[in-house]
Amino acid sequence: MHHHVSLEDDRDFKRLYRFFTGRAIGFVAGGGGGFGPAHAGIFRAFQERGVEFDILGGSSVGAAVLAGFAQLFTPAELDLALEDIFVANKGFKRRTFPKYSLLDHTAFDDALQRQCRGAHIEDLWIPYFAVAADVDRAGQSLYLIRRGPLWKAVRASCSIPAILPPMFTDDGRMLVDGGVVDNIPLSPMKGLKSGPNLIVYFDVPPAEPHAVTYESIPGRWELLGRLLNPFAREKLPNVPGPVSVLRRCFGIHQSPALLPIEPLDLVLAPPPFPGSSFIDFDRHSDVFEAAHKWCTLQLDHLEAKHHPALEAILAARG
Repeated sequence: MHHHVSLEDDRDFKRLYRFFTGRAIGFVAGGGGGFGPAHAGIFRAFQERGVEFDILGGSSVGAAVLAGFAQLFTPAELDLALEDIFVANKGFKRRTFPKYSLLDHTAFDDALQRQCRGAHIEDLWIPYFAVAADVDRAGQSLYLIRRGPLWKAVRASCSIPAILPPMFTDDGRMLVDGGVVDNIPLSPMKGLKSGPNLIVYFDVPPAEPHAVTYESIPGRWELLGRLLNPFAREKLPNVPGPVSVLRRCFGIHQSPALLPIEPLDLVLAPPPFPGSSFIDFDRHSDVFEAAHKWCTLQLDHLEAKHHPALEAILAARG
């Protein structure tokens, strides 16, 4: 690992000192599609308390949001970037012929490149990594991205299988969404540094037993007919759609019980905020603001209880 230090900015020297003394503060951001703007609200709540994160790492949308902060975006600028990528450019709304994916990736890629501004990971002021899944290497599928064009790292980590085309590396690897193998990349963070961490992930509540039989799922022509008939449509079986199933697949490996949580790791799992959904970013600003308010209250509560992990994070101020 190498660090960039501005001679005119004490923050860089303090960050380097925390790395040397094993107290560097990490932000680990989990994947979750349209729930991701919550990361920006939580980042802002910590920033308002004077916290400076020393290294940022995430999976999927978590990698995307933290890439903006690694470029020193303010939370407000990050929210505008989300507006540009997902709303103005309809990054997740352009369907295509399903030969390579369900969505047309070109507008999404163009917007990512515009917001990443030609940056390379190794040139960022704040150390950063993203994780993707190398689907061709069983048992070694976690792909840690620490160098190269920032937009490609984000794009690889956000390559939702079947929804977007995979990303290909120069050495022929095929990469898909990091959430497939590590939706909360705390282990890679601990492999890079010592010290406290903030871990933010989006919990998938356990599903109730499904009161449906497999045989009740209609074939395509029966389904089309029942969709066109408003009376028959109401009687369709309550089977989760493909996006819901995909989200739950990502959630299988994101339980904190499976993570190497230590006493100085602070885990926050914000609830689904009004307007948030897996692939819809239209209300990203509402999610951002709601997460900021939620996190502010959480920090007040944890600070009053003298939570050891929060105290370790706050102790690095100044």
